[in-house]
Amino acid sequence: MNTKKRFWRCHVCNDIHFGVKPPEYCPTCGMRNAFVLSDRGEGVRLIQELKGKNVWHCAECRDLHLGAKPLSLCPSCGSKVKYGAMDREEAVRSTGDADSALDTSEEMLKVWDEFAERNGRIKVWDDRESVKQLSVGVLENVKSKGLRYCPCRVTTGDPDKDMKLICPCNFLAQQTWKEYGECWCGLFVKR
Repeated sequence: MNTKKRFWRCHVCNDIHFGVKPPEYCPTCGMRNAFVLSDRGEGVRLIQELKGKNVWHCAECRDLHLGAKPLSLCPSCGSKVKYGAMDREEAVRSTGDADSALDTSEEMLKVWDEFAERNGRIKVWDDRESVKQLSVGVLENVKSKGLRYCPCRVTTGDPDKDMKLICPCNFLAQQTWKEYGECWCGLFVKR
């Protein structure tokens, strides 16, 4: 098991968790297995910019969670309700140089595969070459716009609206998922 703390992002509501493993349930939106591996750049930016959420830290292992509510159980150490509020800048400093960037197509493909496997209801599209092209689009968005925006969606320039376009986005709420069983760009499909 990996014991290095990493950033995780809820694809539904953008809660951020910094710990050894992600929470099973998101305390803000209630979604199960919604967290996808992220990197320090994305995690720090969301900690600094997301409004209406607080930073909480586990008193036992110092995991961090950015959300509307604290976790009831720490996924890393198993502590019950020992989360306290924390200043955002202090939270950023406490992550140090936590992890490297996810900046290659191969790393993105691995992250998406692990996310789909953990979720159980979804899978990554079988056309690996097309999936690789989608990862190139996501990585281009990181370079040009600073976050992993979905390659098939157009950002608006409104930070609050654009936060909903980070890949993977909340594709479960999209009409294309309900009608066709796939996200906008076809990256994730129903099993």
